[in-house]
Amino acid sequence: MNQKQEMVTSSFVLDSNILISALIRNGTTREIILRSNFNFYVPYIIVEEVCKYKQLIIQKGKFSELDFELLFSLLLEHMVIVPSMEFIYCLNEAEQIMQHVDIDDSLYLALALAKEIPLWSNDAHFKVQNKVRIYTTKDMIRLCCFRE
Repeated sequence: MNQKQEMVTSSFVLDSNILISALIRNGTTREIILRSNFNFYVPYIIVEEVCKYKQLIIQKGKFSELDFELLFSLLLEHMVIVPSMEFIYCLNEAEQIMQHVDIDDSLYLALALAKEIPLWSNDAHFKVQNKVRIYTTKDMIRLCCFRE
């Protein structure tokens, strides 16, 4: 972990499970995304990932397709969607780190490496690496409390 990551705690890469959680439940995760002053970055692939689980999210969230679309758009307004070409140079390193854990999450790690910012995820498998600081939702709640 580098010094810049320790000092900068206002920008985070957001993992897809965090976004999906914010879509399903009107709770703390959604509140942090919508009301905090944090900057959130996501790889473009997150849109595809969420759309892949759209029907499950609608079912679990107990809302209409229109409500899903409106909420998804609202949440995305609070994020910077980053095209792969802006962090592709870090993908090989991220894949090497994640190859024995969950290679599908390499894009999130690559983006965090490229931006030199922490990653917000509750997935324990990210903790096997020490290149990027990982914040859980509990950590984010603590940060929000200290910032107010």
